[in-house]
Amino acid sequence: MKLIDNKLQELLIEVLKEKSVRNDEKIISLYERFGFLKLKEISEDNLSDLTVAYNLTQLEKLGESEKIKWQEVYDKYLITENLQWDWIERVIAKLSTLGHEVLLLKDMGLSLNIYPTRCYRRHVDVDLLVLKDTYDMLDAVLEGLGFQVGYDDNYNRSYNYMANIFGQKKAIMYLDGDKLELEFHLRPHAGRWIRPKQEPNPTSLFNNSIRVNFNDKLITRVLSNDDNLVYECIHANKHFLVLDRIIRNYMDIDKIIATGEINWENVIRIATKYEVVLPVKMALIITKELFDSSIPNYVFDKLPTKKWKMNHFKNWVVKYSIYDFMPQKKVSQLNRFLFFLLMTDSWLHTFIIIFRIFFMPINHLKARYQFSSNFLIPYYYLHNFLMIILKKRL
Repeated sequence: MKLIDNKLQELLIEVLKEKSVRNDEKIISLYERFGFLKLKEISEDNLSDLTVAYNLTQLEKLGESEKIKWQEVYDKYLITENLQWDWIERVIAKLSTLGHEVLLLKDMGLSLNIYPTRCYRRHVDVDLLVLKDTYDMLDAVLEGLGFQVGYDDNYNRSYNYMANIFGQKKAIMYLDGDKLELEFHLRPHAGRWIRPKQEPNPTSLFNNSIRVNFNDKLITRVLSNDDNLVYECIHANKHFLVLDRIIRNYMDIDKIIATGEINWENVIRIATKYEVVLPVKMALIITKELFDSSIPNYVFDKLPTKKWKMNHFKNWVVKYSIYDFMPQKKVSQLNRFLFFLLMTDSWLHTFIIIFRIFFMPINHLKARYQFSSNFLIPYYYLHNFLMIILKKRL
């Protein structure tokens, strides 16, 4: 599976690698070939320019004039990034005074215990995991802080449906024209492809989590390294392995592995227990191919998958490419549907996904289409079927 098609892509990946393994001589050689503008363009297309800028300003062999250019790129985002961190601190501090904790997910969590600096990579939103008692009282707290609470969904699903069925609430605030978007999750891995059976108990994740200093006065939580690795692998699959500037996701997986603190037997156990062997294995294969991550070979052997499925998804990744561009590439709704049907560890799981899509639980159906009368249930099951078949609205 060839994931690097040209030398410019090779330069980008090399810059994103861990400092301890990257080849500085190669970076300088390729940088002299392509220059600032070409690297900046591909970095921006993949939302990696903040990371690239930081890493290059720390590169001893790069000339001072070039470092100044990258420092300007970095500084451009720094004001907004710091402002967002300030507001996240206010949210965490307010909840803390009320006796509630949050667990920072994805890049925000990694910023506190794994990245070399807090403002290290660009993000679109901020994901936080909370427990049920916290989730139920969020709206009033967030609105009191000036956030707009709701959920703007691509499929026009109501806030009630997203909040109570998917376990997601979104809080939005505009900071000098830039959007700060907080997503609070009650379910760690909500989605049609992910059944509740495949999700770890949030309380268990909190109990296994790492308490870290948000600042000198405030403590918060991040996922344990093992849980975080599995979480990031599943997240890559929720983006179909190739969408939404996915290189950042694989870089995050590599950063977690590079801590050297992964209990691989535990990762295998978690993937097997929650029936996510195939998605975890695919994300690890891609990450190792890109970053030469330190993943023991026995890990892949102990994550058994069907050979034809592995070949299918390897071809998928090559076809769509892990690199993004503007405007962003798209995957059709039908292909997304087929992706999730095949990204399962058993045919029984595939059947359950199909069944739940067409015959979702009645309380889900009522929340999805906002009705209450039992007499309307047959109508809305038919309506849901037609929306999927005719409009591919899953």
